[in-house]
Amino acid sequence: MNNGIKRGMRGYPRHFSGLLYTCLLLIVVTGLALLPTFLDMRLQMDVPWRPDFSQRTGIALLHTGGGLLLAWLLGALWSVHMRAGWRRGKNRISGVLLMTVLVVLMLSCLGIFYAGDEALSIGSSLVHVVAGLLLPLLAMGHWLLGRRLRHERQQAGQAGADHNRPLRQAA
Repeated sequence: MNNGIKRGMRGYPRHFSGLLYTCLLLIVVTGLALLPTFLDMRLQMDVPWRPDFSQRTGIALLHTGGGLLLAWLLGALWSVHMRAGWRRGKNRISGVLLMTVLVVLMLSCLGIFYAGDEALSIGSSLVHVVAGLLLPLLAMGHWLLGRRLRHERQQAGQAGADHNRPLRQAA
């Protein structure tokens, strides 16, 4: 595996994890910044502040761009991380929950952008906001669980053995 490229997450270039976490942070922060607009414009709630049009446009652009980048990164995660983790039976529940929320976010954004019916658009927005609020909790939980499992393996002296062992078939 030593081909001159420094690796971070096993099987990925060194800066992949940083890009993934930065992308998630960008999406969460911009999503939270858009939340007052959602409450005001979609749910007709009085809010003390919301971004003006030019701010909202820039924030929405960053949020949407971050979502597209995340979809691309998820494709890279699928090719190695998710498939290997599934075969090894590692972190399955938290991984499935995290992926489910990410898929719901991707599908609900289609409803936000393209639903012709106002009620469907508002429903998509509401689902998107709830799933978006769950995203950082599930991502952090998945990451912490992975660290704990890795630490337990290292404590048991199996850190190197697990990497060299062939993947078992999924049941």
